[in-house]
Amino acid sequence: MKDSGSEVSVAIQLNRSSLLIAMALGLAWFGSLSMTGSTMAASTNSQPRFLYAQEPLVMTADSIRDTVGSFSLAMLPNPEPKCPVRLQGNITPLTERLWKIALDDAENNMVTSESGTIYFGAGSQYGLRIYERDIAVSGVLGLNHFYPKVMLSSLKVARESRKELGYKVSAPHVVPEIDFPWEVAIQKEFTKPDGTLAYYKDRHGKLMLNRSGYATAFAVIFGIVEGEAAKAAYAGFPTPDNGIPLFFPFIENTEGSVWHNQASWPFCDTFLLWGKSISDGKDYTDLNAALLARSIGTAIKPKKAKEDQAEADAFGSFHEYVTLPDGLIHGSGRQLWTAAAFLNVCIRAGLVGPSETETIVN
Repeated sequence: MKDSGSEVSVAIQLNRSSLLIAMALGLAWFGSLSMTGSTMAASTNSQPRFLYAQEPLVMTADSIRDTVGSFSLAMLPNPEPKCPVRLQGNITPLTERLWKIALDDAENNMVTSESGTIYFGAGSQYGLRIYERDIAVSGVLGLNHFYPKVMLSSLKVARESRKELGYKVSAPHVVPEIDFPWEVAIQKEFTKPDGTLAYYKDRHGKLMLNRSGYATAFAVIFGIVEGEAAKAAYAGFPTPDNGIPLFFPFIENTEGSVWHNQASWPFCDTFLLWGKSISDGKDYTDLNAALLARSIGTAIKPKKAKEDQAEADAFGSFHEYVTLPDGLIHGSGRQLWTAAAFLNVCIRAGLVGPSETETIVN
């Protein structure tokens, strides 16, 4: 461990910072996420996957319903994605269809630039734009396993575009400005007396009341907090049936800004439940799958009056976010990291053979 001078330096650096920023910086220290070992557990359930029946959220073999709506297997598209990997084991027809939709959504995000380079976009609304965050998160969730060539191309085009725009690209795996173990810094600077992790630390070193389930999940998945500390980090964080809040409690005085406050992002739900399963050893994949499935379109918030609103709002593909507490589905269809999240839950449930997570799709 470094001396107290280094520790003070870290405290100063982490003031006016969020846990997510600290985690992002810490990636250079910890490396990339993996779904090996304890995080990839084969399913031991005798019943078909995925089934969930905790009213009002119910996922059956061929339908899903919740407080705002429902849809059936017969209403969904039946795409044939280029990726040949299919699920194995005891699965329902709805799960099989959602897997194909998730792969198809990912493949529909493959954007070809003017130079012919192929990279992953972020959703059906965003076109020829580069979202490094979305690419990286989607890769961690599952796209690295099934589309490694496109993922590598995506990272290269993002890096080169930043260079052309004049942005510096940081040296790989190094944060030379702060010579201190990141896991110790995060534990010390963001852990509250009750063991939960604060989302933000202000300029005066005061921890914010609010918690981020997304950041908490990263802290557990990376092994920054383990054992009883991991359980304490998750204690009291709600998991409602219409979507897990990005922040708990909601941040006050942010009227009109629902994207990152009074909302649930299905890919964040996935990280949260992944980390929660590590913290307490329980299986949350059925709940996780049901939360992702409802984002296909139990009730999509209309954007504007159109003759065919279902088609306009991309019913039958994985969507971007859910507002709370109403549970209505918003944002872009064919959302890359939501589709990748469904791949993730299937991998975690043991429905994809180890050899099949090395598939290469151009």
